Amino acid sequence: MSSLPSAPAGAPRYAELESLRGLAALLVVLFHVPGWNRALHDVAIIRNGALMVQLFFVLSGFVIYTAYGQKLQSGGAVLRFQLLRLGRLYPVHLLTLAAFLLMELIKYPLQQTDYYLGDPFVSNTWHAFFQQLLLIQAIGPHNAGFTFNGPAWSISVEFYTYLLFAGVVCLLPRVKLWVCAALALGGMYMMWAKVGTDYINLVWCVAGFFLGCLIAALVQARSLVLPAFTPWLALALLLAFLQFNHSVRNDVAIFPLAGLLILGIVCGRPGVFQRVLRAPALQWLGQHSYAIYMVHAFVLNLFLIGLFYGLPERIQDDGSNLPHLFLGEALVVYFAFLAVTLSLAAALHRYVETPWRTRSRKWVQREAAPWWLLGALALLCGMQYLSR
Repeated sequence: MSSLPSAPAGAPRYAELESLRGLAALLVVLFHVPGWNRALHDVAIIRNGALMVQLFFVLSGFVIYTAYGQKLQSGGAVLRFQLLRLGRLYPVHLLTLAAFLLMELIKYPLQQTDYYLGDPFVSNTWHAFFQQLLLIQAIGPHNAGFTFNGPAWSISVEFYTYLLFAGVVCLLPRVKLWVCAALALGGMYMMWAKVGTDYINLVWCVAGFFLGCLIAALVQARSLVLPAFTPWLALALLLAFLQFNHSVRNDVAIFPLAGLLILGIVCGRPGVFQRVLRAPALQWLGQHSYAIYMVHAFVLNLFLIGLFYGLPERIQDDGSNLPHLFLGEALVVYFAFLAVTLSLAAALHRYVETPWRTRSRKWVQREAAPWWLLGALALLCGMQYLSR
């Protein structure tokens, strides 16, 4: 998941969608909080919160097509586009990956102490580390998508979906919308029919992203003005789905529901819904959504360790190794977890995400584009697959 990309000059910006992404990221964060207290953990909307990643994909497709759907007309433009995406995603990914690597290394000196954290590099293997390093951890059947910083699986598939999008726009400009439709519908069918499960992470991204592209093309081609209640209706339908969905096979419904919500926000008559999404607090949440998404698993790991050793007498006997917290205690822990996550995300956004995004923009604007970088990346990816 990446935050909404900056649009080129003349392209429209949708501040409300930034806030929507922030709220979706917060729901993903809550989904990952374990069952310290069942009353908080078993809320149905939160248990389906992982589906907000699919909403991210639709959002990304909408905004990327709006910004670049008519811009990628040459190989140089494609290269600059892909390098901008790499500069946007990779620095934060690399830093959070390094934090998880450090956590594995710390296991060595703790092996013979009372603070044993498990054997190092068992599930988080070196092979998985190099897959993470190359952003291929969630691409194929031998993926390691949920090792180290698990949430980073989504930026792995998103990065290569960007490349697929750029190729479609550049090489097939006259039929690009037909290709987008085929990819979106084909991906959703594969999800529903459980076809290609070895590549399901990539299928999720392709389906959502290219559906977002189609919605963006519709908005560009038609001056749609929808009733002011449209985003409210779309949100109600989405929340009802999250509340009552109990089948993985039904997860495909998140894509049209997400698309309807985006369409309602963008094309609905301005009203209370849009004004709420432009609130400064929600705008801040959206601007920091990528950092929040990427850092929360590391913070959660620290809280898991702290509570495991801090409350050993409360460990539940269900094999989860989780301490039981009373409702008041759990609320305090939730608040502390979110406070630390948001604070670290703010620092990550300020000192890593923003400056490296600025550097990448300046870099790709140079007259001599570094073609060797993508070539080297492709070579490394090929070597990684051949080494399996």
